[in-house]
Amino acid sequence: MRFFNDSRAGGTVLVLAGETTRTIDAAIERLAASNGQSESNRLSISSRFAPDAPYFTGAGSVRFSELGVMTQEFSGRRLQLRFPIGLPADFYGSANGQARILLDAAYAPSVRPGSVLSVYVNGSLASSYMLTDRHGGLMERKVIKVPLTHFRAGINRVWIEVMLDVDSDQICGPGATLAHDKRFVVFDSSEFVMDDFARIGTSPNLAAFFGGGFPYFNAVQPVAVVMRQDAPTVAAAATVMARLSFAQQHIAPVDTAPPPASLASRPVLFVGEINQIAPEVLRQVGVVDASKIRWRTDRDADKGVRGPAPVFWSSDPAPPPEPMSMLEQGVRVRSGSGNDAIFDRWRDQVAAGGNVSAELLHFQKWVTGTFGVSLGLPSGGDVDPFNPPHNTSVLVAQGFAPNSDAVWTLIAGHTAESLDAAIDEFTLPEYWAKSYGQAVAFDAATGRMDIRMPSSVRFIVTQPLGPSNLRLIAANWLSLNIVTYALVLVLCCIAFAFVTSLLLRRSGRRA
Repeated sequence: MRFFNDSRAGGTVLVLAGETTRTIDAAIERLAASNGQSESNRLSISSRFAPDAPYFTGAGSVRFSELGVMTQEFSGRRLQLRFPIGLPADFYGSANGQARILLDAAYAPSVRPGSVLSVYVNGSLASSYMLTDRHGGLMERKVIKVPLTHFRAGINRVWIEVMLDVDSDQICGPGATLAHDKRFVVFDSSEFVMDDFARIGTSPNLAAFFGGGFPYFNAVQPVAVVMRQDAPTVAAAATVMARLSFAQQHIAPVDTAPPPASLASRPVLFVGEINQIAPEVLRQVGVVDASKIRWRTDRDADKGVRGPAPVFWSSDPAPPPEPMSMLEQGVRVRSGSGNDAIFDRWRDQVAAGGNVSAELLHFQKWVTGTFGVSLGLPSGGDVDPFNPPHNTSVLVAQGFAPNSDAVWTLIAGHTAESLDAAIDEFTLPEYWAKSYGQAVAFDAATGRMDIRMPSSVRFIVTQPLGPSNLRLIAANWLSLNIVTYALVLVLCCIAFAFVTSLLLRRSGRRA
């Protein structure tokens, strides 16, 4: 399959090839047959992984045997069990929801206390359990709680890792690694249990976009794609739409020539060279103007990229990259404009004063340092536009149309050719599934992603707002906004005290 510019057709032509006409027709029919497929309890990922991922739209459970995790006896030091979990595009439970693993397993008396069983979700540590029994242990339906903090819409990669320590490992004598004594066993009767979670769409939310094409595949109208009609741009857009269709498991109609008057009131996908993107579009998706980004071609960045290597080059000197742990796997998260060090220095300077603002800053810093919780006190200013770091190959950013809640998403590169070359790498599952936030800058040469979190989000109703869903939505929102949660508790206490005082007065007693 390739795109070509055909003057006779008056535009870009998609050419499909096969052994015979019958094979091409059969492939087209199979592709079109999945169009409009309704929600099922499985997400098809059999093209790369097996089995398919269980798809949770709420509370449910699945046995390890259904996840492809069979009963295993293990005699080594490190065991990993991997399985996928699928969540809908309107998943909204990362702040207060949880899953549980009901583990049926056992470990031998030779296993020393301090051995650990850990659960990872999308490369991040989600939960851990210490094996403390000195004489071995048998775990029957052992509950291991897994917060949904690192779960996102779409396919989630979950793995259980067991690190076993025995005395022979400390000695490490000749032939010790050839011992066949079983140290650990996990049974396929174990279960993964998902508790109920809130369902409501949020934007900007690139995790929902990458995981299920939200909100584009949920719209009644065809997906509006604004792009230049040249072969590299059309090819890049087709790659993105194919990946979104695979995630959603159905084909969505595409409108490549939407009326300009309709763009302000419908979700739009902008694809192409950054210099060809209108400044107002960049402004709406929270990206600095293209004229403020100095572009260059670095031949050293071509490693790992099939084709010309595009890079972003900031007009300001870029700081050296921060050291990253293995678990972060090349993902760096920005919550602001990149001036955190300067902001911290000024915050400490202001906090040296004795006014009320200084006391609030002292309190905010103490809570953040003690409990690891950001109070999110207002800064009093707008968030600066996202300035992609150097050596960025693909830029994805999301925002809203002017004076509308319609979602706009930008996918851009240095040139159309370089975008087409780098988009193949970016749409691989190991990168695609790790993308979230409001903006993502991807370096195809190193696999590193710079992620910008949204300063605020808007809700999009996707499910009936019944009492149960509203309760879960409120619980998750309050968990994300701890200051508001504290104020609500204080107001409830004041109201309770006031009502109690009125009741005591009516009963003739002094409050």
